[in-house]
Amino acid sequence: MPGIAEAEITAANRLLSDCLLIDLNNEIKKVAIELKRTYRMKTADAIIAATGKHLSIPILTADKGFKKIKEINVIVIAPN
Repeated sequence: MPGIAEAEITAANRLLSDCLLIDLNNEIKKVAIELKRTYRMKTADAIIAATGKHLSIPILTADKGFKKIKEINVIVIAPN
């Protein structure tokens, strides 16, 4: 890929190999709708937040907008 070093591709592949795929189930959908209505969020962000809530795991993000969501634990990282 242009602009991406081979080491970066290797690191990304290593990280992604440790990721777990979560199905979008009815409970996550229901929570996503509630969060979207309450916080006027984009659908994708609401699904991410709802998944974190459903699994009781923190959301790790550089998007400070997630901090407004009281129902989830958010860890905001600063970009380099």
